[in-house]
Amino acid sequence: MLFGRLSGSLNVATQQLHDFRRGRRPNRDRPIPVQFNSWYPFLGEPTAELLMPLVPIAKRIGCEAFVVDAGWYRTDNGESDAEWKQRTGDWRTSRKRFPDGLRAVSQACRAEGLLFGLWFEPEVISSSSSIRTQHPEWLHHIHGQETEPDERAVLNLGVPVAWDHAFERLSRILRLIGVDWMKWDFNADLASGGWAPGLPAELTRRDPLVAHYEGLYRMQDAIRAAFPDLILEMCAGGGGPIDGEILSHAHTNWMSDQESALRKLAIHFGTQLAHPPVACNDWLIDWPGSPDGHPGQVEPASLVDWRGDLAFRLRVAMLGTFGISAPIDRWSQSDISTAASHVEFYVTKLRPLVHHGSQSYLTVPPTPDGSSDWAAVWYAAKDGRSGVLFAFRLSGADAKRAFRLTGLQEGTRYKITFDSGESTTRTGDELAAGLEIALPDLFRSCLVERV
Repeated sequence: MLFGRLSGSLNVATQQLHDFRRGRRPNRDRPIPVQFNSWYPFLGEPTAELLMPLVPIAKRIGCEAFVVDAGWYRTDNGESDAEWKQRTGDWRTSRKRFPDGLRAVSQACRAEGLLFGLWFEPEVISSSSSIRTQHPEWLHHIHGQETEPDERAVLNLGVPVAWDHAFERLSRILRLIGVDWMKWDFNADLASGGWAPGLPAELTRRDPLVAHYEGLYRMQDAIRAAFPDLILEMCAGGGGPIDGEILSHAHTNWMSDQESALRKLAIHFGTQLAHPPVACNDWLIDWPGSPDGHPGQVEPASLVDWRGDLAFRLRVAMLGTFGISAPIDRWSQSDISTAASHVEFYVTKLRPLVHHGSQSYLTVPPTPDGSSDWAAVWYAAKDGRSGVLFAFRLSGADAKRAFRLTGLQEGTRYKITFDSGESTTRTGDELAAGLEIALPDLFRSCLVERV
């Protein structure tokens, strides 16, 4: 628990909290790559046939890592047509879905200059996992009850032999496949945990929840030590375990399972009051307008809030660490070009500020339904020499809004460049007094770079 008191605005307090938490991050000077993630195009049903064509397109867009999300695995008991949730626990590659193994996908990514990532849910054990029958004592008895046979159970990382088993399975597949990015998910409710009957008394004297989380943190550290170049992303049903301690063991965290850009904009404002932007991972989630019959692909375009163009949705996702999860093989050339230009801007201009700069909210938090007027976020370098402003016009009637850009050197003249290509020159004190942004249409956005 962390308490503090200081003079100044909420932005000042948030910036100091961000600096404290960034200082405890592992490998804090390592850039978090822009990722492509397979989840939304395939929703737990990825195959080599579907994924391989996306690898060169992800490279064209400018992504730096290609992450295969849930559904790539089988259990010790063999192949299954069960949904992805009912195959977790044993972490063996499904040859039905990947006939040549996942290493073939990993090598294809490397051939394109992309890192390769893989999704796991190490703590959640499906009903078909061999652990359920061979080692039921490794599982939590939540509220003192054994998990029902058809429900998913939770592996107790406070049990040393269970910890050893999970670490061996994870390490083996990370090494054999060649994994650069590990996404660690947790879609279960651990509640207060609970020891299985028959475990040693010296173990069960401890609180089961405390023992589990100490095991979790220790495994995160052990995996990073064994694979020092690995990027470790945490996830839990959409931002569940983003706590201060997790931030000191993992590199970034999936922020929310919300698909709507307007809802995610509100979530950024809330989450990043406590957590620095570099710790909050987000994706552009987008579809073309209609399905074209690709096998295995789904069409959840109804998840997208179409208020706002592609640039608007990209910019919301760029407010922290950044990725794309979409059927990019069905995008138009125009959409690919728009995404590529934003990825390039993120990598060259914004990422250093997300990782190391100061963030300020220039408006009150927007509402999730988009009924607010404007939302604006300002990222500035610690030395005051560069910065990026994100301005989003929502439902407000005013087409113009002035934003005060703080943290500047008063007598210095700055070149201000808008995403339209227009530029102007202002002094630091003029910008502190307010920079006017004009957006004639609702649900449009503006990027402003200061150099």
